Amino acid sequence: MMFNMKLRALLLTSVLALTACSGQNNQQNQTNDNPAATPAPDAASNPMQAHTVTLKSSDGKISINTSGDFADKMQDAELLPEGVEKNKVVLLQQDKVTGTTLYVVHVGITKKPADYFTKLKSAIEADKSLSNVNISAASANRMSYQFSQTDADGNPTLNEQCVVVMHGEQIYNVCANNPESNQKELTAALTYINTEN
Repeated sequence: MMFNMKLRALLLTSVLALTACSGQNNQQNQTNDNPAATPAPDAASNPMQAHTVTLKSSDGKISINTSGDFADKMQDAELLPEGVEKNKVVLLQQDKVTGTTLYVVHVGITKKPADYFTKLKSAIEADKSLSNVNISAASANRMSYQFSQTDADGNPTLNEQCVVVMHGEQIYNVCANNPESNQKELTAALTYINTEN
């Protein structure tokens, strides 16, 4: 199960890297600090949202407002997307209760988001190992997609939901995955993604 998740992360982040503009450079303001998981401002005022957290990327450019009991997993080699340089993974958190993993990869740069989204969509659709693929229509700066993966016997091994987010010319892939959660739950985990200046 872990192998499948790492393999899928490798494939999709490789697609992202290959379709990004060749002028990729290390992300600016990269720090060695682990991403923070802090209560969202309204969590204390609303008991129903007591577990709402804001997860922030280590470069401070992406934040995710979600709910759960998340813990930093940047040092967990089994959860790191395989084939991606560790300094490109700017957030890696896992919910202790549900097992849902959230990660953010700083892919690179592109000056033509529309072309980038078109190439990414084609690459995902061409991958015959994915099932239940659903790709949203891209906006000027975002595109979401989801898929499932099964083992040789057809048993589900992974459900994943991703949102590709543009921050200026910078490309970030923000994903939630879990072999147990359905796509609706994963979509809800990524409902509130913000870019920071």
